Amino acid sequence: MTNAQTLRHQLRTAGYCPIPLYGKEPPIYNAKKKNNRHRRGLGEWQLLTDVTAEQIDMWGKTWPDADNTGVLTFSRTRGRGPRA
Repeated sequence: MTNAQTLRHQLRTAGYCPIPLYGKEPPIYNAKKKNNRHRRGLGEWQLLTDVTAEQIDMWGKTWPDADNTGVLTFSRTRGRGPRA
């Protein structure tokens, strides 16, 4: 398990919704960009309200070079999601 995966699991356990990042960007498919040129992106990441341990493990395999972690700015323990 990578350091990024460990951190994401810890954040999830603490009630947050972590996402993988390339620098400051989530993995979005873009044939012109250096990052994530050949793989699917994390579609609709803005709508995530819950992340499972299995998702975090899958991200480590799908985007092994996305070694930064972002946190969506709401806490799952408060039952809030992103505002529309």
